[in-house]
Amino acid sequence: MNFENNQLISITDIAIQELKKLLLDSSSQGSAIKISIDKSTTGYYYGIDIQEEIYEGDREFIFGDLRILINKKDENLLKGTKIEYIEDEAGGGFIIENPHNLELEHTGGCSCCS
Repeated sequence: MNFENNQLISITDIAIQELKKLLLDSSSQGSAIKISIDKSTTGYYYGIDIQEEIYEGDREFIFGDLRILINKKDENLLKGTKIEYIEDEAGGGFIIENPHNLELEHTGGCSCCS
């Protein structure tokens, strides 16, 4: 488990490697992974996106050589969240375990992979 420098979230080593693959597959140089949580009329949903620059309100967290961006508005809802990557016979995907009791919308995947 990779939980460095009093991080807001934790990311397993396997998930870090898969997030790095997403960055390598993109054509963006110097990119970071943006993790977000938003609310719709049916509940909360997560976003995992590739972002090239840091925008106002974003905080940067470093996991080895992986840059993770989280907007300050999402920090309270993401605090303590664990991100894993699981593979099975159906394929692979990111699993996000949030310790907060949120009513989540099931969207079938993150925005970077679906």
